[in-house]
Amino acid sequence: RRGQCSKCQLIIISLIHTTMDNDGPKVQFEYEGGRAMPAEVAEILQLDVNAGLSEDEDDESYDEGAELADLVVASVKSSRRPQAAQVALQKKNRRRNRRQHQEQTATLCAKDFAQTLWNASIEAIHGRDCAGLFDSLFFVIPSIGGGGREGPAAALLARHSKGVPESARLQCPARVKINADAIRHNATTDISQPRDPQQYQAWIKTFRDREMDSWGHTYTQVKESMSDWKRKHFAPFLSGHNASATIYDASLGVGLNLYMTLEILHESYDLTHIVVCGNDMQQENVQTAHSFMSQLLHSVKGLYGRFCRADSTLLHEFIPRNSFDVVFASHIPPLVNPLGYRYNVLNKEADLDRKYTALCSAANKKPQNQDKLQLLQERQEGWYRKWVMEMLQIAKPGAPVIVEQVSPPLCEAQFDFGGVAQDFWKKDTQLAALIEPNSVILEQSSLIPKRYHVFMLKKKDAKKKNDNDDDKGP
Repeated sequence: RRGQCSKCQLIIISLIHTTMDNDGPKVQFEYEGGRAMPAEVAEILQLDVNAGLSEDEDDESYDEGAELADLVVASVKSSRRPQAAQVALQKKNRRRNRRQHQEQTATLCAKDFAQTLWNASIEAIHGRDCAGLFDSLFFVIPSIGGGGREGPAAALLARHSKGVPESARLQCPARVKINADAIRHNATTDISQPRDPQQYQAWIKTFRDREMDSWGHTYTQVKESMSDWKRKHFAPFLSGHNASATIYDASLGVGLNLYMTLEILHESYDLTHIVVCGNDMQQENVQTAHSFMSQLLHSVKGLYGRFCRADSTLLHEFIPRNSFDVVFASHIPPLVNPLGYRYNVLNKEADLDRKYTALCSAANKKPQNQDKLQLLQERQEGWYRKWVMEMLQIAKPGAPVIVEQVSPPLCEAQFDFGGVAQDFWKKDTQLAALIEPNSVILEQSSLIPKRYHVFMLKKKDAKKKNDNDDDKGP
């Protein structure tokens, strides 16, 4: 220690063991290379540790020259782990360099942004491609589209809005309430959020051969599998309208399933001028859907209503009742943690998967687990009910409400997220009050094992009932 010797040399010392007894922590040291430390030297270091532990942690007057003692004390305070000494030193260095690093990062980001914007502008001007410029701006300024602002790609979609009925001209909520318990279905990075305009343009050209929404199948494979279902249950309700038919996707994602639906109906029946609306919880998905549809909606002769960032369990807050000819969801994301288990935040998915899988495996052995599984299923059914009740509210009387790729209960398919049984749709009394008797149709999915699709019709006299209940909410 400084001032305690006239001739000092640097000796690397390792903390190899810490124990606790009635007198406090006992530490064991060794010299570099494993050489044993003399007892008198170890005793001095032990005194340093004890002195350090008695110091007030907020006292900045502590002798900073005692570097070794500082690090040893830090290691003893931090769960008695030897690595804590190195961590303490790293933190000290990070604090010293943080401001300089932030300044350098800000400068580099500003330069990179300016260069990207300049390159995109030059390319667009030379090619007279205003749409390309707007898309470039859209991706280099990801904050565009937050809240009530939807960005340049949404503005481009306005050219597809002629003839859209007032009921489909939605006002997106200015503030979005987020249900933190619900699974957020992000598509993989190369699908949901291309990081720059060049990547996005490459994705537009190849999305049909890429995996769709992390389902393990390409867009082309999903389209082939879903074609019969969509022709049978969507087409009859979107054709024969004097005005433009309207369709709402309550699980928009990046817009792939909605576009696929229009493409199937256009290719099969030459249906055109269908107005598309939808919502998703993730702003990135809504932005990508805007940009995606701005380039491809014309190919199926569709019309743009509105895409919003919103919670599908709160549709009544910004959508008028009895507005849409078809309301569907490509998948209702189940509750990820319906029992509220604690989990490792660094490995949330694996930790929760282990706990819920163990619950299913032990269900037949422990009676209390049966109660937990019953509670789990009740909460999951309540979540599905709330989601579908909102979809029924915005559907027109007699219109279909469709949910695709419904997950079965957790213990029936532990590889899946967990969902509801098929008999739920016919036995639930709250849903039965809003749907036509005997209108529920179930069909097994050919894409994902044990998943299924469900079709139902909203009651034709629901409009009169809703008008009487306007003050009561959904």
